[in-house]
Amino acid sequence: MVRMEWLGWFSRGRNLPPLVTTSPAGTSLANAGVIGQDTTILYGADLFRQDPVGGALRNGARITVSKLLGDGQTTITGRFWGVENDNTIFNATTSTGILAIPFHLTAGNINQEAAYNVAFPGISEPGSVRVRTANTLYGADAWGSRSWYSDGASSLDVIAGYQFAKLDDTVQLGTASTVIVPQAPGINTGDVVTTFDSFRTHNTFNGGTLGVLARGYRGPITLEGLFKMGLGNMHEVVTVSGNTAVNGTPLLVPGGIFAQSTNIGTQSHDHFAYVPELNTNLMYNVNQNWRLMVGYTFIYWNNVVLAGNQIDRNLNFITPGGTPPNPVPKFQRTDFWVQGISLGADYRW
Repeated sequence: MVRMEWLGWFSRGRNLPPLVTTSPAGTSLANAGVIGQDTTILYGADLFRQDPVGGALRNGARITVSKLLGDGQTTITGRFWGVENDNTIFNATTSTGILAIPFHLTAGNINQEAAYNVAFPGISEPGSVRVRTANTLYGADAWGSRSWYSDGASSLDVIAGYQFAKLDDTVQLGTASTVIVPQAPGINTGDVVTTFDSFRTHNTFNGGTLGVLARGYRGPITLEGLFKMGLGNMHEVVTVSGNTAVNGTPLLVPGGIFAQSTNIGTQSHDHFAYVPELNTNLMYNVNQNWRLMVGYTFIYWNNVVLAGNQIDRNLNFITPGGTPPNPVPKFQRTDFWVQGISLGADYRW
């Protein structure tokens, strides 16, 4: 049997801190873009939107190949699936307004909300911000199944095998400001200061799988349910990088805004993970060879790292690398899921 399916899946929204803000004209430089002041969040999480990216429909495909062995009781199955990359890009530019990157300033006895002003009238203008988020997800599995029960109207097979999944996630933040009034040594009027922050995570699951495959038959209609549990290792990697450049020349000390010398680098860990899956299909037997089908799938991963969760809003710009040494590498874990419908057909011979 060969089965081809179109997937229309939704995934869990991915968390971001508030990344881009603005304030009304006339706001003071000290309060511009600062969370808790008269500030509007343009991009990122707020009080009402905690998982702001990644909730849209993602198209995908799944192919399944099965072969019944000569004993008439054992079937070998292989399957591959993937959904399209979830890419979002946010751009904001102003020549006369306020654009800011909010953060929490922690240095010595200072503990307060603050903001990096990308654009502020009379200080730095024009200014622009670009945020890119991306998510990639695909998987494969293979199993052997053996008939446990069959009475002609229904059947139940037990399955055991191996499964793999790959989940990558990215958040990148870039800013550009034209300086009018220099705010730091070595910066002159007319200079263009750019910053870039990159947070990337990689999750690779390898494990065994156990489950059951149940079917019920009513004339040309077949109802199929696949219930399985994957148990194994999730290899997690977090990579943070960043830089600041003046007129295109990077500074000697690496670091953007949220990516600084204290958290730049790569970390990796291995953790136990479980991956349950529910897959149901309603199939219509067109003839002896062809079946049409509509289905629903839910897959859950209990232990992954996502890029937005690795951003530490606590920054120490007053004594970089000093006390406290913020930002810190977070390596924060969460769960993740996908669910949705499928439409397809299979051919048996």
